[in-house]
Amino acid sequence: MSNFMSFGSEKNSTLEQKLVNGYDGYGGVHDNLIWNVAGGFTYFTLNNKVIVENTKTREQTVFADSTVQLSCLASTVDMKLIAAGEGATNSQGNSLVYLYDVEKKKLINKLTFHQKGVQSMAFSTDGKYLITLGVQGEDALAVWDIGSGLVVKSALIRNYATN
Repeated sequence: MSNFMSFGSEKNSTLEQKLVNGYDGYGGVHDNLIWNVAGGFTYFTLNNKVIVENTKTREQTVFADSTVQLSCLASTVDMKLIAAGEGATNSQGNSLVYLYDVEKKKLINKLTFHQKGVQSMAFSTDGKYLITLGVQGEDALAVWDIGSGLVVKSALIRNYATN
């Protein structure tokens, strides 16, 4: 027997709505869902928010401080840190990467380098570094030292490489 409910297979069966997760169709959003199976949590972006959901209780915590659409998420292997990137230029004229301590449910840093948006990112396996890729048109790659919050290496790349 499957663990999945087969809708319409029972007479008069109904689906009770408990929670709604959404997606607004923003074309620059991808890599915005992280599932921590062992910890029982999912992390996802919804507009300018990072939402952490307990998969057992469905309780949600909102992490975010952005004024623009968040475009992508990344987590360290141990799931202690998550990063969220802004997908467009904010009112300060740049695009931030927000770094959160998951256990403390706290923003620990705002990383500033990209100007037009962050397209993609990933942590190193040891969690000491984060690599970010700017949106097409900016075409900048940055390697961050998480401890200091500073860019340790950056490079411009060709337009065709960002697709």
